[in-house]
Amino acid sequence: MESNATNEELVAARDNIAKYIDSVQGMKADIASLSRYRRQVSVLKKEREALLKQVDSLTSSNTLLAMLRDSTFTELEKQTVFNDS
Repeated sequence: MESNATNEELVAARDNIAKYIDSVQGMKADIASLSRYRRQVSVLKKEREALLKQVDSLTSSNTLLAMLRDSTFTELEKQTVFNDS
């Protein structure tokens, strides 16, 4: 009888150990996923920074082009008035 109880305890302990091993392996996978996501977030942050810089540059270029267009339009109007007179 005592032998059966010991065997049952050993089987239960083995099952618990197997569950713990599965749990630890799951945690390792979760940690690896978390690490991968952190790297992806870092890459995305760098890309975002680059895109924001590009937006600033394009906004500045657009402002300059608008000023040049206005200046050209003004000169064209002056030339048209001169030619009409």
